[in-house]
Amino acid sequence: MTQRLGQVILRNTAWNYVATFVSLGLGLLFIPVFVRYLGDAQYGLWVLVNAIAGYAGLLDLGLATAVVKSVAEYRAHGARDQMNEFLSTLCALYLGLCVIALAGTAVVIIGFGRLFTVSPEQLAVARTLLAIVGSGVALSFPVSLSGGILAGYQRYDVLNWLAIGNLVLGMGSILIVLWAGYGIVAVAVAHVGAMAVTHAIRIYAAFRIHPGLSIHLGRFRFAHVRRIRSYSLFLSLQAGLAQLVLKTDEIVIGMFLPVAAITPYAVGMKLNNAVRTLGQQLVSTLFPVAAQLHGERDNARLSRLVIDGTRMTLGIGLPTALSVLVLADPLLRVWMGPGYETAAVVTGLLLVHTMGAMVIWVPVTVAQAIGTVKIFTLATSVEAALNLCLSVVLVRSIGVVGVALGTALPGVAAMLLIQAPRACRALGISWGHFVRVALLPPFALAVPVFVGLYFVNHLIRLDSVPEVVGAGAVSVGLYWALFLAWGAPRSVVENYRVALGWLRRARA
Repeated sequence: MTQRLGQVILRNTAWNYVATFVSLGLGLLFIPVFVRYLGDAQYGLWVLVNAIAGYAGLLDLGLATAVVKSVAEYRAHGARDQMNEFLSTLCALYLGLCVIALAGTAVVIIGFGRLFTVSPEQLAVARTLLAIVGSGVALSFPVSLSGGILAGYQRYDVLNWLAIGNLVLGMGSILIVLWAGYGIVAVAVAHVGAMAVTHAIRIYAAFRIHPGLSIHLGRFRFAHVRRIRSYSLFLSLQAGLAQLVLKTDEIVIGMFLPVAAITPYAVGMKLNNAVRTLGQQLVSTLFPVAAQLHGERDNARLSRLVIDGTRMTLGIGLPTALSVLVLADPLLRVWMGPGYETAAVVTGLLLVHTMGAMVIWVPVTVAQAIGTVKIFTLATSVEAALNLCLSVVLVRSIGVVGVALGTALPGVAAMLLIQAPRACRALGISWGHFVRVALLPPFALAVPVFVGLYFVNHLIRLDSVPEVVGAGAVSVGLYWALFLAWGAPRSVVENYRVALGWLRRARA
């Protein structure tokens, strides 16, 4: 990667991590309070409703990714008029999806009691929650264009400031509602209200960053629909199947077990998602960069982007994942209190799935940016089918642990045996070279560090937050020191030195 491109990626990744650390910090502090005020049953109902509402994302049909890719490419070619026509076309499509989402919400509200194990009182609350949350999700479709425009322009600083603002506003209003003695319905209203404020600001930011932005429904062009149809169709199928992998677990539990059983699984999933989010921040900045390089026909830098990006993703995400996996039991004990032993097992199984995902994130993202999507849709479909079948079978015999096992086993197999090798092939990279150069250094450096943490955890009982966090932080810090010395790409280390120079000059 050139120094200029590396600095853009570094800047965007840094902003992503600012938002991520704020989000994770507030989120992890917030969950015990939320569970304490609502109880396991009400919190489980909240998780279930949001999991169902999340399925509205299937209606996106891959359009969100197509927006980022197309804006980056139009920007590279200076084609402003075509960009406005494209965005106008997408806006019309999104308005149609909004109507469909509202209709789908009404159908789920009617059939909720037949699908899930809830009491009559819970059913009434669940239907109200679905009406509020589902409407908020449906109305977010048309305004999602603004986020795609900002990402296409690589303005992750603005996107992340807005994400932080939404988080603070949302959590603050929810805490006020809970402290005032209101229930879960008022929590949903506060949540959707914060989303609406953030959407309005994001739209304003998109018009400021792209002053020539002009969206009119009269500029709808079928040519743009045909251009993205094949690409977005397979992306939408893959996104939908990914939803089955990561979002269906709570629904399966709600169908076969009491709603309260969702809470320990949701806690384990929250820890897994925190690790997953930390690892994904670099990856999320690479899609528009890869689309721009593809538009410039710069295949050499695309290959370098894949190798360096994977090594850095693993270097950032792997030590955190392994620390949480090794320390899951004491971490949950000091964070949530006693009674969450099952959540520790769930966390470990889900983290195995996440570490497999870290291997494929960058090559699959870059392959999708150049238009290769079908094979990943097929692989994710196999994973989703096996996940659903195994989860339904195992939840009956071993409960929520069976659901986590049903997610981990097919996921790791599909990612390492199908998706990663095929992504490398699409990008012209030898699979053996990718394993040797991108995967082996980060994993090899992890072995001595986390074997040591395993023995420390079994020899010393960690009974406080400082002890658990300290043990994890020392391991992660030691790994990063080794990684920067022997595992990180030299170009990346140089860009970090440049960034540190900027900070020193700014202080002076």
